[in-house]
Amino acid sequence: MRLDFLARAAATLLVMLSFAVVAGPRVQAVGLMKDAAVLRIDGEQKFLRVGQTGPGGVKLVRSDSRSAVIEYQGERRTLTLSREVSTQFEVPERTAVQIARDEEGQYRVRGSINGQPVEFLVDTGATAIAMNAAQARRLGFDYRVIGDPGIATTASGQVSAYSVNLERVKVGEIVVRNVRGVILEGSYPEFTLLGMTFLSQVSFEERGGVMEIRSRF
Repeated sequence: MRLDFLARAAATLLVMLSFAVVAGPRVQAVGLMKDAAVLRIDGEQKFLRVGQTGPGGVKLVRSDSRSAVIEYQGERRTLTLSREVSTQFEVPERTAVQIARDEEGQYRVRGSINGQPVEFLVDTGATAIAMNAAQARRLGFDYRVIGDPGIATTASGQVSAYSVNLERVKVGEIVVRNVRGVILEGSYPEFTLLGMTFLSQVSFEERGGVMEIRSRF
């Protein structure tokens, strides 16, 4: 009898371990666009382009403004934009900004950096908020003193660049603090690029010529 009990216990433990191994990471879509997405994988937020693999072995197979298809261990799932809910507390209303696409097919929006007005160009292909030297001086950045020097590649070639901390970036009523920005020597870019160091900390969706940016909370 004892041997039967031990055998059953061992079988039960094996089943439990099997479930633990099969259980995959928790994945949520917080930003959707054509051929790219921002996914939150087990709490870690990651910008992925189609074909790239993120934390935990989650691969982005397909994405557009409405949904994303991910693959994990050969199994595929379709995700729509995450709307987080709580079973214990009332969900607070999240702040949203809607931006209409202009005649050039771009999304421009007024905002501010450290309280100073800025005209942003939404650019999901930019890894960081980026601005030219004149824009930086207008905002009061002595970037050659406070910035970390480096090199950036633009359409015109390589230029000197400086990484700085932006204490407060605001778009509409959405505020994100301590955002990494990049200042490029020269006149490029013409408008300050609202890149992924900001966009990865909010939710955003492009649909029907409108980009909607929402705060997480």
